[in-house]
Amino acid sequence: MADPVEVELLLPPTLPNIEGGSVEVVSPVSDGIFGDFIESRLFVELTSEESFLDGIEPMGTSSGGLETIDVVAAEDLPAFTMVTVNGNIADSSNVTHYGKVVGITLASVVSGSLAGLIDDEEVTNLSWSWVAGQKLFLNGTALSITPPSSGFCQMVAVARNNNTIIMRIEVPILL
Repeated sequence: MADPVEVELLLPPTLPNIEGGSVEVVSPVSDGIFGDFIESRLFVELTSEESFLDGIEPMGTSSGGLETIDVVAAEDLPAFTMVTVNGNIADSSNVTHYGKVVGITLASVVSGSLAGLIDDEEVTNLSWSWVAGQKLFLNGTALSITPPSSGFCQMVAVARNNNTIIMRIEVPILL
């Protein structure tokens, strides 16, 4: 059996079965930027090598000093792409990705390499042209101000200005 590892995750309302582990719910957090949305921060102690977290590593630090969620890329990942816990490009039209979106890449990542994903920091891309305050959704595989009409809907960020977003992955809703 593997040594216990403590990781901080934001999980959907329905928790997968975590065999051989334990879950402790820490006090909910409210965030004024995102209205009345309340999240629960969960600390999961993994005591089994087999779990829904296979492929995810504890938080690391990117070269820029940001905290990252490290995931092994299951495919080539372009820069500024939302990614699932399994290392795939997140797609809101694919219901198997529901509840598995964990962060955004800052740079391209080759399949099989470790991707340091950002889930709650500011991200800047000079080619973006958002309007401050716009809510951004995962729509298909892209960030969009238009929520998807099928699959699942998930707000993932808010625009701070025309080329900077504040990552904030909210609870997905099945459509």
